Amino acid sequence: MRGKVGKKKKIALPNTFKSRVLPGIVISCALWIAANLYYVQVVEGQIHTERMNGMYAGTKREDLQPRGDIYFTYKNGERMLAATDSNKYALVINNRNVKDPQRVRSVLGDLGMDREKLEKILAKTNDPYEVLEKDLSGEHANILLTDRVPGIEVHTRKKRSYPAGSLGSSLIGFTSYVDDLQVGTYGLEKYYDHLLRRQTSDKRKGIFSQLLQKPQQEEDVSPVEKNIRNEATIVTSIEPNIQRKLNESVKNIAARYKAEYAAGIIMDPKSGRIVAMTQSDNIDLKKPRHYRNHNIEDRLELGSIIKPLTVAIGLETKTINPNFSYNDTGSIVLNTRTISNFDKRGRGPYTTLQTILTNSLNTGVVKIALAVGMNTFRSYIDNLGLPYETGIDLPYESYGLTSNLDSNRKIDLATASFGQGIAITPIEAIKAFATLANGGKTVTPYITEQVEYGSLIPSKQIPVDNSSTIFSHNTVSTVNKLLANITEQSPVFKDLALPYHHVAIKTGTAQVIRPNGGYYRDKYLHSMVGHVPAHARPNEQSYVMMMYVMKPQGVRYSSTSLKEPFFDMTKYLVDYYELIPDKEQALDALVIR
Repeated sequence: MRGKVGKKKKIALPNTFKSRVLPGIVISCALWIAANLYYVQVVEGQIHTERMNGMYAGTKREDLQPRGDIYFTYKNGERMLAATDSNKYALVINNRNVKDPQRVRSVLGDLGMDREKLEKILAKTNDPYEVLEKDLSGEHANILLTDRVPGIEVHTRKKRSYPAGSLGSSLIGFTSYVDDLQVGTYGLEKYYDHLLRRQTSDKRKGIFSQLLQKPQQEEDVSPVEKNIRNEATIVTSIEPNIQRKLNESVKNIAARYKAEYAAGIIMDPKSGRIVAMTQSDNIDLKKPRHYRNHNIEDRLELGSIIKPLTVAIGLETKTINPNFSYNDTGSIVLNTRTISNFDKRGRGPYTTLQTILTNSLNTGVVKIALAVGMNTFRSYIDNLGLPYETGIDLPYESYGLTSNLDSNRKIDLATASFGQGIAITPIEAIKAFATLANGGKTVTPYITEQVEYGSLIPSKQIPVDNSSTIFSHNTVSTVNKLLANITEQSPVFKDLALPYHHVAIKTGTAQVIRPNGGYYRDKYLHSMVGHVPAHARPNEQSYVMMMYVMKPQGVRYSSTSLKEPFFDMTKYLVDYYELIPDKEQALDALVIR
């Protein structure tokens, strides 16, 4: 027999719980909800606005994913926008949502849309997606988004735009879509893609699921780390005016001599900061089909611009001294092969270092390299970084080919001493030549000076390693004097000498290698490298520059094709940056003033 079931007693809550604890719980919940609403609506407001726009317009979230901006930097610190986001609109007809075809015709007719095409689309009554206009203007997009006529949809996609045009396009690069995601494909856009592209882990969650669901390890994420998830801004060292001037110069060279292309680099030799890098066949960012940065990707036998480095190696190893001379007979026979000067002439006994560099004598640098020896010469080439990538912040950089120096053949050492038989990139060459312009140290060339993540953390400065010393002060001073004398004393260049600044220069004319081996008899690569002021003090500004032209026509030597544009650019650098003079007569002139 079952017993009676008694009524449950009600448990009375203490007055203290009712009056204090319960209101506290309610207030805490309200504050938690308010805080999350603030985060969703304010902190991530832009993300959700874009997301809702995408839901209305039928646009995927990835299409709206923003990228950071890229800037050039003027000498005064002001910036020029080089790459940024803009919206691209498409006008789509969704026939399943069309309620009033006549209104659709009226609205789109007022905007000047193709009536015939519209009628064909409206005839497809069950078709949910027909593009009427793939490049809808922003003005028309705003009108349609405001009116919101059923069946008329505006699809939005992020479009990368380049306000600087082709200026620096081989550096900036471009983006492309991969599975509806905009990613960097070339240049800085690719190298810094992981920073330029917003990194969000919750982009597929709804707003309310984000609100009610606890974020993954959010309590362990600092404000700085949250900020880094946003797209970064890249600030480059490219100086727009210098870049524009160099760009015009190389285009004129290529056009004048009907060359395959011409290119150039200007760098601060003390830091590795690139202020200009360009080529005559820059990327067309409207139709980026051809893309190749010759300055970092092309391996070239650069010829005689290597000779100053050979002289520096000889001096540094004390194989020779500044008073070195030899008997120049015009040619040397090694391993049954004859190496001659460019004009087949000998300069006779007591041929000095100055004559070797001014007249670009192959026999002179061969004598020096053979005296240095293969192992020592190769170690200096290695330390100058010629067999390796420089580490510049651009993709697809090539490394130099110097394996000929692994042999024991004197002919390979001899040809390397004047820049043939080894193939290096122009960026490797200017890095090596910079050692003569900065006191003997190697630098790492770079394009990006800082990365800005946002307001919560400071800009990240790009580190530069200048620690490796290759040449002593005495070696550098001797070579620079020799190179500056080429400008001051050579009949070819002395009329172009600057009044208050020494310019250290060296030209090169090299045969172009055939794809299947050997060299063309009538095709050459012209190059010219130099720095100004040649005798700048450690705390004074200076610049190293390289210009070159591939297969120019109607001209034999680089001293003809490149001297005028090179000195024109040098004078521009001196005036633009107001470089401190290094000639004695300049100091006298300043005192007189």
